[in-house]
Parts: sequence; C-alpha cells; structure tokens
Amino acid sequence: MDKGLVEEIVREVVSRYSKKSDVKTKKVLAIFMGGDRNLDKIVSAAQNISKNCAMRILMTKSAESIIGPQKISSIQAELIKNDGRQNPTEISSWPDILIIPVLTLNGLSKISNLMPDSLHSNVIIGCMERAIPIIAVRDSIWCSCYEPPAIGSALFRKVEEYITQIKGYGIKVVDGMYFEKEVKNILE
Repeated sequence: MDKGLVEEIVREVVSRYSKKSDVKTKKVLAIFMGGDRNLDKIVSAAQNISKNCAMRILMTKSAESIIGPQKISSIQAELIKNDGRQNPTEISSWPDILIIPVLTLNGLSKISNLMPDSLHSNVIIGCMERAIPIIAVRDSIWCSCYEPPAIGSALFRKVEEYITQIKGYGIKVVDGMYFEKEVKNILE
C-alpha cells in the first residue's frame, strides 16, 4: 500500500475528528413547575430537544406531585433532586440556555417580582443575572382545573402585566406549539 496515501487518509480522519470534537454540546436546564395544560405536547417537545444537547431537569415540589418524574422519564436528562441541598448558584451557572416548559401562575409571579424564595426561582434569577437565554411556555399559567379568566378582566390584565414584565427581563414567553422551534433556534 502507498505510504503517502495512508498518511493522507490518517490526516483526513484526524482533521474530521478534531472538527467534531470542537463542536460544543449545548447545555440546557429545564425547570418544570406544577402545571398540567398541554403536558403531553410539552414533554414530547422537551424529549426532542434533549436528543441534541446535554439536559438537566429541575422539578419543583408541585411538579413532582402534579406531573411526577415518571411523566418526564422519556426525556434524556439528568434529574436534579430538589431536596434542599442544591446550590442555586452552581445550577444556574451550568446551562447555555434555560427552558421553563411548564410555567405556572405561582412561578410567573415569583419571577416577575424577583422573589428568590425557592430553589427554582433562585436558579431562574441566577440565569437572568448571567444573561443566559430563557424560554418559558405560558400554557400552564392557568391550571386545567379552572377556565382561564375572561380576556380584559382584571385578573387577565394582571397576568399579562406579569408576562410583559418578565419579557422586559429578557425572558422569551411562548405558546407550547412554538416551544420546540424557539429552543432549536437558540441552540443552532
């Protein structure tokens, strides 16, 4: 066999391998809150997103109760146990992007009022401080046990005010049908 040809093939293989290893795997942190609207679609989108990144999931206590770890087990991710021993600074320093597939009214009010009184709100505020892109899905702001308030009602206007406020902090708020596309746009 021609020695020059072998050397050329080796150089090409090493060059291609080096290019692949230079590509940084994006790190995505997903915070699930305890909502239940459009959950199957949201979990499916998160599952698709997890195929192309390194993902960690933090579930709030209410998410553990309402959604449960079994419901999200199809997502390729490391589950961060919310047992009171986590360091929110370390968690919020890890991701390249933060996604909130299930944003609840409670979570929305904590974020809009910058209330770091729980692990998840501390992590979200930490990501905001670090200018990490954040996408939140608004589908579960109203739990399925109640009808959403009438458009134009005082409650509806207040929630829209909160949404406008967190958008002002740089958080992208989307409907669930656009969630996967918006995340992929940032990851690319």
